[in-house]
Amino acid sequence: MKNRRAILLKIGISTLAALLLTLVVLATHGFWQTETPVERCRLLCDGFFVPGVLLICAGALIFVSNYGIFNGISYAVRYVARMFVPWSGKRDESYGEYVSHRAEKGKITGYGFLFWVGGAFFAVALLFLLLFYQHFEG
Repeated sequence: MKNRRAILLKIGISTLAALLLTLVVLATHGFWQTETPVERCRLLCDGFFVPGVLLICAGALIFVSNYGIFNGISYAVRYVARMFVPWSGKRDESYGEYVSHRAEKGKITGYGFLFWVGGAFFAVALLFLLLFYQHFEG
C-alpha cells in the first residue's frame, strides 16, 4: 500500500509540474488570443510536446548516468573544485577509486514514472499534431 501511494505521488507531482509547464508554454505563445482551430491545435501540440520531451530526456539522463557515462565529467569537476577549495577534504583519490566509490553507492531507482508521464504528454502532443494536419489547408 505504501509503495503504491509513493508511485501515485510521484506520478501526480510530475503530472502537475508538466501541466504547469504546458500552461506556461500556452500562455507565452498567446493561446487564449487565437481564433482558428488550426492555430489552437498547433499551440496545444507545442504545449504538450515541451514537458513530454523534457521528462523523457530527464529519465534518459538518469538511465545513462546509472551506467557511469558521466563519471569522467563529475570526477574532473570534483578534482578542480578540490584544487580551489582548501577545506574540501581528501585530495589523493584516483579516478579508479572514485569510480569504485560511485559503484558502491548503487544506482538510482524509481525513475520510470518520468518515462510514463513524459510518454503520455508526448502522445497527447502527437494527437494534436494529427488534428492540426487534418485541419491544415496549405
